Amino acid sequence: MPLALMTHDRATAQNFAFSPKKPITVLERPLPQLYAQVQSYLLTHNKTAHTIRNIKNNLSRLIRFATAADLLAPPPAGRPLVRRFGKRETYHRPGAEHCRRRDGTYLPYEYWPIPLQQAFQAFARWCTNPLTPGRPGQWRKRPITLWSYKCAFASYFGYLYHIQHIKKLSFDDLFNFDYIEQYVHWHVNTRYDKPTIMIKTFLARLLTLTNQYRVLPELNNQLRLLDRQISQPSPQYDKTNAWVSMATLKEIGQALWPHQPPSAIKSAGTFYA
Repeated sequence: MPLALMTHDRATAQNFAFSPKKPITVLERPLPQLYAQVQSYLLTHNKTAHTIRNIKNNLSRLIRFATAADLLAPPPAGRPLVRRFGKRETYHRPGAEHCRRRDGTYLPYEYWPIPLQQAFQAFARWCTNPLTPGRPGQWRKRPITLWSYKCAFASYFGYLYHIQHIKKLSFDDLFNFDYIEQYVHWHVNTRYDKPTIMIKTFLARLLTLTNQYRVLPELNNQLRLLDRQISQPSPQYDKTNAWVSMATLKEIGQALWPHQPPSAIKSAGTFYA
């Protein structure tokens, strides 16, 4: 019986949501939905994290083999997945760099006019140097933060270049409230038809820029008022599907840790940790 093999527990298989009484076509759903139902059921029966993991793996294997044998239709396709760092699979977030590159509204840094690149590099040196005259040490930015500035500005300059057809771009355009307001309205109302994390990040970067690098109190106040008009974006991901609690992590670590002391396994235990 496949379900008994899948759960390693005949009683669990008989009471499981996908019992043999139900047609096998109930498996023709996206795996995330099946995983969520499996996990919800097993948690109510006090199954350990290892059992849940093994059952999910066996469920995936069962569906894969049944599909290959033409016993099941291929699972419904969800949104296109992308690989990050060669391993992890995630969905594109609205407004993310990959989306902007595809829709032709993104102007990568390498295509910025030379004066604009030079002005941005001057800002980069100001905010990343270990010591900058007149800049408090706590204002120093990390490389990853500077990268987020570059991405947010590339979206903005892409809008000016491709949508507004402004060819002579300059760093001063970042402080033109009329341009900023038009870009924000286009991004929210036309491009995505909803607020996005990207637009909130863009405004946050401008608020920092006008408060630290080029102090413009009036523009800073205008940006704050504009930011308040944009409602908080709805979460794109359910983090509970990707993260586990510290208690579960501790349980997994204790279960995987060898019962022998480090001296018996001829190791300091770093690998197992």
